[in-house]
Parts: sequence; C-alpha cells; structure tokens
Amino acid sequence: GRYVPPGARKTGMSLADRMRKEREVSTVGATKVIPKGLAGTTGGKKQLPVGMGPAEQKSKSALKKEKQRLSKQKAELLAKEEEERKAREEKERLAAVANDPVKRTKKLNKI
Repeated sequence: GRYVPPGARKTGMSLADRMRKEREVSTVGATKVIPKGLAGTTGGKKQLPVGMGPAEQKSKSALKKEKQRLSKQKAELLAKEEEERKAREEKERLAAVANDPVKRTKKLNKI
C-alpha cells in the first residue's frame, strides 16, 4: 500500500519511547564496584589527561616498515645459512671422493 508515516502507524509506541525503554532496561541491573588497584583496573598506573594517549607510539606505517625490514633480514640470514650449508656439503663430497680407496688405487695403477 500507500506510505504511512511512522507516527501514524499502529505499532503501539514511538521510536523515542522504544529507545527510552531499551536504555532503561540496559542500564538497570546490579553492578559490582571494584576498588582501584585490583587486577583489571588502572590502579597503580599514572592517569593521563583525557584525550592524551600513551607516549610515543610508532605509526602503523613505521611498524609495517620495521616488520618488512626484519623479515628481509631473516630471509637474508636464511639464504646465507643455506649457501654456507651447500658449500660445506660440496667440500665434504669432494673430500669423500678424494679419499675413496677404490679411486685411489685406480689412479696409482694408471701411473
């Protein structure tokens, strides 16, 4: 059908009444008062003025750059270790080949 404004609809109560009722229901209830200094409260910490954040936090872009730098360093370190491991394995392989008694005897027989 036709458009009926919210005030003319037969819903029982206005939007303001519903919001007021919801606010009253949500605020009514038992609450426990916790003294300052217990776990989970700000007791013991220095209280900052409203609107003043913690001192010197890094920006998101600075944190991102630092994370990228650390991951790059880690990747370089892993690559270097891998290269050293390959070089060490190659040396061990060559040493094993040089000390092979069967090949040594073949070389001596050739001479």
